[in-house]
Amino acid sequence: MTSPTSAPPAPVNTGDIPRASGGWMIEMARLAGGQLLLVRKRLMTKVLVVLLALGFAIVVGFGVLEYALFENQAIFSGANACPTVVADQTATPQPGGPPRCVTPSPQEQQQVEEARQRVIAAERTNLTFPTSLGSAGGYAQFMGLILLAILAGALVGGEYAYGTQRLAFARGAGRGQVLAAQTGALAVLALVTAALTLLLGVLSGVTVGPAVGGTVSGLTAAGVGEVLLYWLVISLVLFAGMLIALFTATLGRSTAAGIGGALGYQLLQLIGAGLLGALGGSIPGDTGTWLTRSQFLFIGPSASLVLGRVAHAPLALVGDDGTGPVAPGVAFAVLVGYCVLMVGLSYLLVRQRDVTT
Repeated sequence: MTSPTSAPPAPVNTGDIPRASGGWMIEMARLAGGQLLLVRKRLMTKVLVVLLALGFAIVVGFGVLEYALFENQAIFSGANACPTVVADQTATPQPGGPPRCVTPSPQEQQQVEEARQRVIAAERTNLTFPTSLGSAGGYAQFMGLILLAILAGALVGGEYAYGTQRLAFARGAGRGQVLAAQTGALAVLALVTAALTLLLGVLSGVTVGPAVGGTVSGLTAAGVGEVLLYWLVISLVLFAGMLIALFTATLGRSTAAGIGGALGYQLLQLIGAGLLGALGGSIPGDTGTWLTRSQFLFIGPSASLVLGRVAHAPLALVGDDGTGPVAPGVAFAVLVGYCVLMVGLSYLLVRQRDVTT
């Protein structure tokens, strides 16, 4: 009796790697949505949002404290007034003796009091909506940019640490699609962060402002347009700073490189722009003019010019009117140029790099 011939084992179906489906834009949007979902699920995001809100509360608190100090300041109190009987005003003060007592004239007292009231009115206005949006925007450009640089560096650098970028390539996504998805996700984060910070400015302006005697004003159609432009330009500034983190994280293939590069640029900008401005103001002639204009090669000074042009009237969210050594259009081109340059350099790195390592 012969044993039955054993049948060959059935082939094991290991399954195909899921492939990218849909058009180029659909797949890019899907990748960007996945990255935004990852941002929303991360504990780091929640911590950074809390820090953003707490930092703004501290800024508002210092504003209220400054207002209270001026409001309660006694310019000419009894303790500061001269005594009824004073020493001979013609006598020469003795070294180490008490200071010469001089009673201010009524006109001088009135001038000082008027100056104090102007400061109080300015502080009250800054704490009240809609002017409070200006303070919120300035805060977004500083603290918001730092926090977003950290988030962007962690998001892009983390893809190299966990291999999610290689997985996207294995599914058939193009290198341009992956980079476009990263860029799109960062753009959404910039828009949302700018809107969130301005919302904090609205909330503080309609609560703290009236509490210190401010009057909340409504927005006209022109005012709404100014706020929208203000929001978009702030978003562009945040986006440009995040793209620096994108480039450095892509260059170094790590979270540390992304965060360190973006924060390092902010430090370089702080020192470099200030130094160029100081040298330009002290050196006469064309050399001084060139140095002064050179500071607008940085994001911060260029952003100030653009914001001064779009948010100076009718709400005066920015005190500057956009007039400077360079035209606001040139400053805007610098901001856009940073975005194009960082994305372009990142694409060259991703395109030429061996993604399997």
